[in-house]
Amino acid sequence: MKITLIFISLACFAPGLLAADEPSPSPTPISRHYTPRPGPVRRLNYIERRHESEAREGAAQAKAQAQANRKSAAAAQAQAKAADRARTQAQRQVAAEARIETRHQTPRANSDLMSRMGFSDDEIAAEKAREQSAKSGTKETTSATSQTQRQQEQPTPTSGIGAGGDHPTVAPQKPVSILPATDPDSH
Repeated sequence: MKITLIFISLACFAPGLLAADEPSPSPTPISRHYTPRPGPVRRLNYIERRHESEAREGAAQAKAQAQANRKSAAAAQAQAKAADRARTQAQRQVAAEARIETRHQTPRANSDLMSRMGFSDDEIAAEKAREQSAKSGTKETTSATSQTQRQQEQPTPTSGIGAGGDHPTVAPQKPVSILPATDPDSH
């Protein structure tokens, strides 16, 4: 068995040993990775370019959206400021008109205000009586002052008895004025 093994191994390895002694041309390298055909390379390039362009478009869209959001926020803020300014101006104008209106408003009697405020009838009647007496007092004082003004306009005689004491002079009284009360409904 040993002999058969030796004989077979010599038969197999002998031609290689003989060939190793002789020079042989170098074999051409064999590539194990075959180059793809031109079609798939172009397709891969196309797919890669398409992904890049989609990424650029997505970034551009995101940038445009962010810019539009900023613009709309700025426009909304400007509109809110304008509305606030207009509201403030309208409030100022209404307040000015109310001041002008109250300035030109005729004063109301205290009894009217008291009746609106819910005072008792006795208190209102007492206030009306005071108002009436104040009105009649002012009429008397205005007629007395007009008489004294007429007397002062007339030439006074300087000669004679009682030149200064013939005419009774009435000291002018200050008219009682009713202060204008604010209208409780105007607030």
